[in-house]
Amino acid sequence: MKKNIKINCAIIGGSGFIGSYVAKELLQSGYRVKIIDLKINPDFKESVVCDIKKNYLVLKKELKNIDYVFNFAGIADIELSNNFPRKTIEENVIGSSNVFQACVEQRIKRVFFASTLYVYSSSGGFYKATKQALENILETYNLVYNLKFTILRYGSVYGKGSQEWNGINKYITAAVHKKRIEYFGNGEEIREYINVVDAAKLTLETLGKEYENLYVTISGVQSIKAKDLFVMIQEILQKRIKIKYSDLKRKKEHYITTPYNYTPRRSIKIIPKQYLDLGEGLLEVVTEIKNRTY
Repeated sequence: MKKNIKINCAIIGGSGFIGSYVAKELLQSGYRVKIIDLKINPDFKESVVCDIKKNYLVLKKELKNIDYVFNFAGIADIELSNNFPRKTIEENVIGSSNVFQACVEQRIKRVFFASTLYVYSSSGGFYKATKQALENILETYNLVYNLKFTILRYGSVYGKGSQEWNGINKYITAAVHKKRIEYFGNGEEIREYINVVDAAKLTLETLGKEYENLYVTISGVQSIKAKDLFVMIQEILQKRIKIKYSDLKRKKEHYITTPYNYTPRRSIKIIPKQYLDLGEGLLEVVTEIKNRTY
């Protein structure tokens, strides 16, 4: 899509990990950006606080004169979602359903919903269940109210500024400060990691009309086993790290090799023409973690 300063975008959850990167990419590409979140994002002039599950009227007001809405809000930590299922349902399903309704009432041109590759899996717990439910709810809003959408199914995203529970962040933090990584699995598990910068750039590509009412997979092009990832981390840190594999305790909410054992609506996968090498991306996270003040 061509840059156009008259196009207004609202990023719900724009103070979070992926949302903040997408917001910056939009701003740099010439779009007007408003952040709507539970906390202010100091990097943006237009940043408002709103609890989308409680303050519907405020949410609706803030979406006035907005063209495109990106929804990254909600609980994304699988372990947290399983520990607090009711809270997860309230935050994710009720909150995002309010967003969809407000988009209809404010005649938003298109809503971009951050989903997950876990919708294909029997794993993922209540986090996965809420994303599946919301995909169905959004599809129904499209059928009944003609709300146009793009569903973004993100894979394993990593990078600077990620949450503490983010896989790579967690592994590197443990390696740096404890010289030890405890991993629930046998090391053969495979992921296609994508740096958050690349994920944000791909997200902007979906603004094109050809992605309207489609399901898009955004994941990496570099497949790697967990045990090989740990070797890379050791080499970057240049010190020996003890790896403890706890196969018997492997948490069932995570898939092993592929999430594809469930069949929701098919998506198309888009990949970056140029992307940050995994080794370089890991080095960035290592540097960030080492520079933190504890």
